[in-house]
Amino acid sequence: MQPPYCNGVVLVVPVEEMKLQWHRYQSACSYSTGDVHFYNIPPGDYRSFAMEAPSYPLHRALACAELEKPRWGDLEMHEKDSTLIHIVPGKTNEIDLRLIRAR
Repeated sequence: MQPPYCNGVVLVVPVEEMKLQWHRYQSACSYSTGDVHFYNIPPGDYRSFAMEAPSYPLHRALACAELEKPRWGDLEMHEKDSTLIHIVPGKTNEIDLRLIRAR
């Protein structure tokens, strides 16, 4: 088991035809514990991508908030490293993700 990664960005991307609607993507930065929290995600199937965040000398939260969400074409090559999740109303999902290293 890998130790928690505290400089990551997690993307939640709808599957199938909605994956091309990048405005539906949600992203969050990991805490120092490696945890990430999302709220109010509509029910359905999603792919979750855990990506290494760029290094910034400034405050981490500010740098993370300024990251632009990628489009599906940018993520497609990493689909094999993503995790499929099913969101159900009122249920908490706790999953371990594989970190995708920056190139």
